[in-house]
Amino acid sequence: MSKFADMSNDYLIQNYVPAVYQPSIYSIDYQKLKDAGVRLISFDIDDTITGQENQKPPKEAKTLVEYLKNMGFQVFLLSNANPERVSQFADHLGLTGQSVARAEKPLSKQFTVIRNQFGLEANQMAHVGNSQRNDVAGGNAAGVITCLVRRVGVITGLPK
Repeated sequence: MSKFADMSNDYLIQNYVPAVYQPSIYSIDYQKLKDAGVRLISFDIDDTITGQENQKPPKEAKTLVEYLKNMGFQVFLLSNANPERVSQFADHLGLTGQSVARAEKPLSKQFTVIRNQFGLEANQMAHVGNSQRNDVAGGNAAGVITCLVRRVGVITGLPK
């Protein structure tokens, strides 16, 4: 069980603050991250790149990944989704072999594994996600720079 499971949303918001907060992955100033020494950017998939209801990423996401690669970033997918979904997204985005499924975020283990795989210090990695609990708290606990974006996709479970 994660130490974050019992933390209230208010506690998370007060104690796990992202370095960057933007409306979407397309609004982040990636040049500022590069200037700050970031060399690798990992992305959550569901409700960050696209809604859970979508089976593949939007064309704009592939364009963004290519742009980031051209800037010199390593790009990685770090998701709690199942391996089939993550692999499919990685293939569509040109990131075959650069992904982790069932990452068990907010646990920080996979953030650290990725950093070590690329020989990076914590401040040379940024993680982009939509969840205060999974992405920001998990990333902050691992010491990486966190970027919180608004949730995209269909919101389910709302009362009528």
